[in-house]
Amino acid sequence: MWPPPRGLIGPPSEGAIAYFDRARVLNPYFPDIVLHFQDWALVQLGRYEEAVELLLQRVSRNPVTDVSGALL
Repeated sequence: MWPPPRGLIGPPSEGAIAYFDRARVLNPYFPDIVLHFQDWALVQLGRYEEAVELLLQRVSRNPVTDVSGALL
């Protein structure tokens, strides 16, 4: 049986947050889905206040988002 993708099932990593932060700096026009995945990583780490801030940013960029709006 093949191993499941790391990060979806494995332990959350602070390194993932640093990766997303760096990606956003390198591309100021990043797609809003980046906020969704960074938010998911923050939730896994238990950093809920930061996760809410990112969800609000994503919803302001894309008001018709389904998942981020539902998570709020």
